[in-house]
Amino acid sequence: MLKYDMGIMKCPDGSSLIYEVDETASKIALRISQELKKDLIFRELDEKLPGGWSEFYFQILIKDKIYPYVRQAHVIRWYIRNGISIPKKEKTVMIPQYDILTVLKDHWDFKDVPIQPERGSLAGWCKMLRRKIKRYKDGFLRIWEAYRFSKAKEKTREDQARTACTIACHYVEGFDPYRRNDLNWYAGSGVGAKDVLIYFDCPDNITGSPIAKEIIDKLKNTGFRCVALKNNVVNNMRSTFCKVPVINADSYLKTGRVRNPVTDWLIEEGNDLIRSVEYWRSFYKEFGVKVNYVAEENPYVNIPQRIAFDVDGDNGGLLVGKQRSEVPFIYRYLNGYHPKHIYFTWNKRSVLNIKPKKNVGSTVVTGYPYGIPYMAEDDASILRSRGVKFIIALFDNIHGSDYVYSTDEMRKYYESFLSFMIEDETIGIIIKSKKPLVIQKLPEIHMLLEKAVSTGRCIRLDKEIGRLPFDASRNADLSVGVGISSPVVEAVIAGCRGVHYDITHYKKHVFYEWGYEKLVFDDISRLINAIKRFKKEPSSEPGLGDWSKHIEELDPFCDKKGGERMGGYMKTLLESFKSGKGRADAVDAADRTYSHKWGDYKIVKNEGCI
Repeated sequence: MLKYDMGIMKCPDGSSLIYEVDETASKIALRISQELKKDLIFRELDEKLPGGWSEFYFQILIKDKIYPYVRQAHVIRWYIRNGISIPKKEKTVMIPQYDILTVLKDHWDFKDVPIQPERGSLAGWCKMLRRKIKRYKDGFLRIWEAYRFSKAKEKTREDQARTACTIACHYVEGFDPYRRNDLNWYAGSGVGAKDVLIYFDCPDNITGSPIAKEIIDKLKNTGFRCVALKNNVVNNMRSTFCKVPVINADSYLKTGRVRNPVTDWLIEEGNDLIRSVEYWRSFYKEFGVKVNYVAEENPYVNIPQRIAFDVDGDNGGLLVGKQRSEVPFIYRYLNGYHPKHIYFTWNKRSVLNIKPKKNVGSTVVTGYPYGIPYMAEDDASILRSRGVKFIIALFDNIHGSDYVYSTDEMRKYYESFLSFMIEDETIGIIIKSKKPLVIQKLPEIHMLLEKAVSTGRCIRLDKEIGRLPFDASRNADLSVGVGISSPVVEAVIAGCRGVHYDITHYKKHVFYEWGYEKLVFDDISRLINAIKRFKKEPSSEPGLGDWSKHIEELDPFCDKKGGERMGGYMKTLLESFKSGKGRADAVDAADRTYSHKWGDYKIVKNEGCI
């Protein structure tokens, strides 16, 4: 395998190679999925799971399967384009001959990169064997779990008792109001705690340990109901909901037909999707769930969650989600990445990232979804007390050879700003890293970072995961982030100046139109020189980090009450369901109420989607 770094390698237009890889993999996956639709088995699956979401699910599944081989082809092409010699054995992409990969050669887009079937490969055979063993193991575990729950004396405890209409809230971000949290919509919503079921299927997102009993006790004392969907994710709480409901044999796709690798794969994956849909249907039925609020964006989970509601038509419920961050690039060539019935966004511009538009029933513009809690003292005040005159809030991102941000570029980014700070005694920096591993994987900067911290003018925020960017940008003079940086956008919404250092050179992004070398830079030296000039004389760099002309396109409210508007909308949904309305009427009522209060242009509605 040829060495590569998706962030450093560039497309002909100068942007990171990963953009080109993603686009090609998406387009090939789309063509393969179109061929799959002609298969009788796929048609049967589509009949069992109405709404067209089986197709979207398989598009994403196919893309993930073929992605490594498409990436390899683009790397080979990059070597050729840059005149770098390639060993003979590395000039061809070898494809294993099992499941959907057997048809990749029929849809290959690379005339200059040959593709050949990999025959007799021990590695390929072992991979296929491991996959088969895993399926048999998973099947056995499903049978065992169904048996275990069938023998259980108590399937549902009193605190999990079913109510007529419930809002289910998935734990993924936590509940600390000072951080990103899953209950950001609850305060001030008017929804009763007894109408909310919080479900857990993963450990603490910061520590990785089971969720503390104290957190569960606090939630229950508030009135929320809690349920663990898996063992060992919550201390002292075993799973009390069977994750393998009994499914009628007629619900499955039948084996024993004309056999080939693609058909076998389609049946296996199709039945996995059916099982997942039936799991969520039984969950909804068990707890009377009419609204399932999920913060994460994982199509492998979210699509079955949506279909589980759609199967019951207007009697079903609604999958609801929120925009978690500024989308750095428009890369959604495939459908199905946003399978929510209701999607809360920061601004109307974010609707562009939903494809096709008919996926989402109502896109509701609520503004930034988190409030900014008051703090008596902030880190900027501490730095100013030490003589600092100009403070920069610095944000990074995940990096590596498979990411859009390269490790080498991230190293240069930190080296440039830390050296800048050390040389100028009037500058201070507050670092808010995305995760601890970002800096851990930059050993070359550790000594420089220690030196910067030792000056007393550099503060590195701890417990990074889930912290709001405003923790760093509060009272700072400028925020700087890598790429098209969501933390910078969030800092700007909260009132700070901000600039993006786009190391990916994605010049298709609208921020380049709004202010190249004012709002977004693609050269670190030119960025730092501009900051130096601005620090010395602000009038010499008019418009640097100033988003006032476009602030409504980031957040039309800028009042830090997006969570409250989300909660108000969900309360109307819940009240409509309780009054006996179907989901289409419930959405209409919520849309009308929201539009009347906040304006028609704050709702983008797709008739017939729900």
